[in-house]
Amino acid sequence: MTSTERLRISTEMSLLAEHHLVNGDDMAGAELLWGALSQVIIAIAINRGQRYQEHQHRRHVMRQIITELDDPAIVEDYKDANRLHVHFYLNNLTAMRVRDAADTTHALIGRLLPLSA
Repeated sequence: MTSTERLRISTEMSLLAEHHLVNGDDMAGAELLWGALSQVIIAIAINRGQRYQEHQHRRHVMRQIITELDDPAIVEDYKDANRLHVHFYLNNLTAMRVRDAADTTHALIGRLLPLSA
């Protein structure tokens, strides 16, 4: 699968996530949004010729991005995205916290998209 296809999937997942969030299924919406971010990270890894098959590979790519961009907001937004991922398993966030984390995850995806080109 190419980086372009990964970005297409990310967009589809983001839209589906919003559909679930709006309709009150915040667990599914949270995981889909985490998946959308993961697809962007994979697209970046593909373009850089890096491994992406395991969680540790994607975390490594994110650590590189955080270092390169030197933007503390990216760290916090990535933590929010991780919280969404955990929420899928634990259902441990309030609806307001899910919405806030979804907003920051969407923003993070937007900031990472230029790196995937």
